[in-house]
Amino acid sequence: MDYRNNSSYPYKPAFAQQQPQSYPSQPTYQQQPQPVAYPSQPTYSQQPAGAYAAPGYAAPVAVAAPGYGVPAPAPVVPAVAAPIVADDPNAVMALYPTGNEEPSEPAAVADDDAEAEAAPATPPELANPVVETIESVMVDIVEARELPDKSDTFSSIDPFVVILAGTHTRLETPCLSNTGPDAVFNHQVTVPLIPEDAEPDVAPADEIVLEVWEANSVLAHTLIGRARVQVEQLIGAAIDRWFDLVNEEGEAAGQLRVVLTPRMKTE
Repeated sequence: MDYRNNSSYPYKPAFAQQQPQSYPSQPTYQQQPQPVAYPSQPTYSQQPAGAYAAPGYAAPVAVAAPGYGVPAPAPVVPAVAAPIVADDPNAVMALYPTGNEEPSEPAAVADDDAEAEAAPATPPELANPVVETIESVMVDIVEARELPDKSDTFSSIDPFVVILAGTHTRLETPCLSNTGPDAVFNHQVTVPLIPEDAEPDVAPADEIVLEVWEANSVLAHTLIGRARVQVEQLIGAAIDRWFDLVNEEGEAAGQLRVVLTPRMKTE
């Protein structure tokens, strides 16, 4: 007899009274985020040497052990600054600036520099102080002889003379036309040793240069020869002399007669 479907039967087995229970569905598995990886803390051995040393600590200097019978060296003791002692309280406060101090005056210039600036500059010494007594020289170009023909045409020569005094004076005589190896100039000029518009520190010329040139209307003028006269030779009297002319190759190039008369300075 089936008792499970018979409702009149007062007793039902326990398995017949139980109803199936419904359970809520479990949520699907969700992957949890990975934990953040923090950098590992350095171990104590990774810390720099002396990082935890006390302020002011000085590590002892390693000293090798002395040999037998040799005394050990004295230990190294760090120097300690001596304390600042001042009897005046203001002197102590002066060591700690507050920012309200007045600006200090600039240091005075050394006495040696001041004396050097105050001392007047001494004028440069002249190469020849005797020349300073001559103001100018009167130069009389008289004549020339045995002048070579620089054009190599065996024709006439057109000579003229250039007078130089230092780097500031240049004078010329008129050019002669169609002369032979001998030429007569008879030309007189005054040569200043110092120009009137020269600076005060310009030294007078100590040499007068006489140059004989051959004029050329087509090509450049040609130097025949030159002679040099030292101004110190004119101290006291005039000179009338034949001067030997020398060309650029150092060869003889005739002679030039010149009269030079110095004009002394007046006080």
